[in-house]
Amino acid sequence: MKLIEKINKNLLDFQIQSIESINNNKALEQLIYAIRMTLSREEFKTKEEIDAYFKTAILLFNNLEKPYWRNGNDNKKLSDYFMSKMDITFDGESKAAINSLIDIWSDRKATNIEFNMRGLEVLLVESRNEFPKTVISLAVKTLMPLIERAEKKLVNNN
Repeated sequence: MKLIEKINKNLLDFQIQSIESINNNKALEQLIYAIRMTLSREEFKTKEEIDAYFKTAILLFNNLEKPYWRNGNDNKKLSDYFMSKMDITFDGESKAAINSLIDIWSDRKATNIEFNMRGLEVLLVESRNEFPKTVISLAVKTLMPLIERAEKKLVNNN
């Protein structure tokens, strides 16, 4: 799979064997990075792609554990970041982020893949706790419409 090859070029400490082997924050972060870079400057094209993004974002915000952020990063700095990239409010409670995501999702306001996926990437990078493997696995399955589109683009460009 071309997307796996792209991910593995960025990884020094481990390699991903398949989409199914993604089972930790770092590997999911790299998958999201690969999708984001492959589909940069592109818009969501289908309802399934938009749904994949929002379901994944809600899943991850719903499974954040307090304290949320590593290295003592404050909520204000990351709240501003999530507002600028994902257009969501994060006031120190994941419930606010989830409510913002649901509001935006119902209006189908998300358009730019790169900015929205960058927000998910930062969530994984800054999260203090490792998400459970079941959550990571579900996120990967949920992202499948975007994974398939990125893979198709990589195959067609080579």
